[in-house]
Amino acid sequence: RDLHSFPTRRSSDLYISLKNKANKHHIFPRDFLKRRGISNKKINTLANICLLVFKENLEASKYPPILYLEDYRRKNYYGRFLSSHLIPHKNDSGLYGKTKKDYNMFISLRTDIIAKKFEKLAGVRLFEK
Repeated sequence: RDLHSFPTRRSSDLYISLKNKANKHHIFPRDFLKRRGISNKKINTLANICLLVFKENLEASKYPPILYLEDYRRKNYYGRFLSSHLIPHKNDSGLYGKTKKDYNMFISLRTDIIAKKFEKLAGVRLFEK
């Protein structure tokens, strides 16, 4: 085929694909945590990161999880979805809190969940407690 006969992307196609591209999402938003005196190192920890599509990331990025997850908590797939992303979501997980203590609880639980998943997949112990 001639190079010029290949279909080209319309600018709207590119926009749509960018909106659906996975973005690094801070589960607890940076600004929210900075206002609580949490360091950048603790804010950018792997345990505070997941992937969201661009549009959802923009919508959620200004609010703590208790606010941006509110509508989703009523969905029957909510628990399965968060579990599939290794995100603790029970009421005592820290996910729904607004304090430094809640965030630290969430990070501790999620770190344990991620470590256990890695060890299960590897079939050996990888991490010290």
